[in-house]
Amino acid sequence: MFNIRIPFVIAVAFSLIMFTSGVFYEYINPENFLKQSGRAYKSIQYYFFSDDSNLQSEPSIKEVGVTRNINNDSESHTLYSSMSEPKAFLIDSEGSKVHEWDLSFVKNIWTPALFEKKHAVINEAELLPNGDLITVVINEGSTPWGGGVVKVNKDSKLIWVYKDKLVHHDLSIDPQGNIYTLTHELKDGSDGESDSGRYLDDKITILNPEGKEIESLSIMEMIENSPVLDNLVVIKFKEIYRLTKEKNSQTFDPLHSNTIHYIDEEMANNSGFLKEGNVLVLLRNLDLIIEVDVAEQKVINVLGGPWKHPHHPLILSNGNILIFDNRGSWPKSAILEYDPNEQKIVWSYDGSNDVPLQSIIWGKIQSLDNGNVLVTQPIGGRIFEVNRDKEVVWEYSNPDTVDGTDRVWNISYAYRYGPKQLQFLNSKTNQKNSVYDSSK
Repeated sequence: MFNIRIPFVIAVAFSLIMFTSGVFYEYINPENFLKQSGRAYKSIQYYFFSDDSNLQSEPSIKEVGVTRNINNDSESHTLYSSMSEPKAFLIDSEGSKVHEWDLSFVKNIWTPALFEKKHAVINEAELLPNGDLITVVINEGSTPWGGGVVKVNKDSKLIWVYKDKLVHHDLSIDPQGNIYTLTHELKDGSDGESDSGRYLDDKITILNPEGKEIESLSIMEMIENSPVLDNLVVIKFKEIYRLTKEKNSQTFDPLHSNTIHYIDEEMANNSGFLKEGNVLVLLRNLDLIIEVDVAEQKVINVLGGPWKHPHHPLILSNGNILIFDNRGSWPKSAILEYDPNEQKIVWSYDGSNDVPLQSIIWGKIQSLDNGNVLVTQPIGGRIFEVNRDKEVVWEYSNPDTVDGTDRVWNISYAYRYGPKQLQFLNSKTNQKNSVYDSSK
C-alpha cells in the first residue's frame, strides 16, 4: 500500500486509498468510505453492550475445556477471562485451573451508576511474575462506556484503582512500570456552522506504577495539531460525521482506538522504523495503525493495510505485522501476517471449513516463542494455538455456559506464560514487584 517510512503527509494521503483483495478502494469520497468499508455508523450502541446478550454467543465448538493438545508444552499456562464475571483464570495445558483472581468487589469501589444493573468485565490483563494482576475492568453499558484500571495481588487484594477517566480496551507497561492505556469522553462536536452533535474523544492516558495519572493526550488533537497533516484526516472526519448525523446516529465514534503498545527497544529494533519510547495505537474505525510521539504530542507514522475493523497488531521479530483482521474477508475473520515493505500478506489463518474463525468484534493474538500464534476468538468463546502449517495444536472452549441455554460467555483475552513468568506459583513469599515484558 505504502511505505511507512515516507513522510507522514504522504502516508495519510495514501491511507485514504486502502488495498483490499487486489482492488483499490477510493475512500476520499465519504459515501464510498461508508459503503465500501462496511462500517456500521448507525450508532455507537451497535458496537457495545446494551445488555448481556452481546457478551454471549453460540459456541464455536460443542466440546468444552481443552479439546486438542498436541503442542508438547506442559509447563506453560494460559491466562484468560470469561465475560460472565470479573474474574481471571490461569489454566494448565490440560485445562485445569491453577490460580484465580476474583475482582467481584469492583462494583463497590465505583459510584453505583457505573455498574448498577450492568455487567463488569475484565477486558484486558497483564500478569506480573509475583502474581500481581493489572487489569482493565469495564462495564457493558451505554456510551460513553468503560471503567478503570485495577491492580490486585495474587490473593485478589486491591492494591490500587484508577477511575478518574473511562478506561477501555487495552493497556501496555513500559520498563519503568508506567502504564499506557486508552480512555475516552463525550465532547460537543458543533463546528459553529451545523447542529451540535456529540463525539467520542479518544485519549492516551499514562499512569505511574502506583496508578496515578501522569498525563492524558487527546488523539484527535494530536492529529489536528500535526503540522504535516494538512487537515486531510480532519476534513475526512468532518465529512463522515456529517453523513453519520444524516443517518440519525446519536454519537460519533471517529477513531475507536482498541489497542495500545509501548514501543520498547526490541519492538523498535524489529520494526526498523519505530522509535523506542513512542506508542502504537490501532484506530479501528479508520483501519489504521498510528505511531505517536508522546513527548512531542504528535502522530509521526501511519499504516493501513488489507484489513477491516482489526484488533491487536503485533510487530514480529522479522519486522512484519501480525494482526487480527475481523472483517476483511467476512463472513470469516483472519489472522494476517503482513509485510509492510513488500506490501503483501505472507501468511494467514481463517480457520477451517468445520470451524471457521469468526469474530465480528474483539480479538487478541500472541506470538509465541515457538513461532506459533495464540488466538483469542471472543465470539464463540474459544482460545487456540495454531502453527505456521495452519494446524491447531492446542484448543480450549469456554466451559462457562449461560444458564438455561446452549450459549457460552465470550472470552475477553488469553495470554500464554512460561515458568519463569510465573514465579509466584512456586514461592511462598511475595516477591519484589517486577514488570513482565510480554510479547503481546
